[in-house]
Amino acid sequence: MVRIKSAEGNYSAAVSIIEPLYDKFSEDQWDIYKLEIAVLFAVVLYKNNEKEKAFRLMEEILSITESENIIRLFIDEGKPMFDLLTEIFKKGIKSEYISSLLNIFKDEKSGKKHVHHLPA
Repeated sequence: MVRIKSAEGNYSAAVSIIEPLYDKFSEDQWDIYKLEIAVLFAVVLYKNNEKEKAFRLMEEILSITESENIIRLFIDEGKPMFDLLTEIFKKGIKSEYISSLLNIFKDEKSGKKHVHHLPA
């Protein structure tokens, strides 16, 4: 439903749907399910013009995913995630990991394929 509301451009409705789901997870409970919800939540916050909130959430997500080199989770969100990561990078939150994600987005757009591994 969140993706449907987002596709319709109704980002405030998408935020109101996903925020309670995200809040159900405890702060120290980070698994792939919470990461998937958190990434989608960050995207809809960003699209809803709640950029600072999206940036803070992405900082937390990136700090967790970087050590595992998780890639597909971000790439699957497409252009909105590319735009969000680009803005984060321009704000000065620069890392090799973010650069790598942005380069993979660019390569996928140009037709280059990468093998993306999820942690076991």
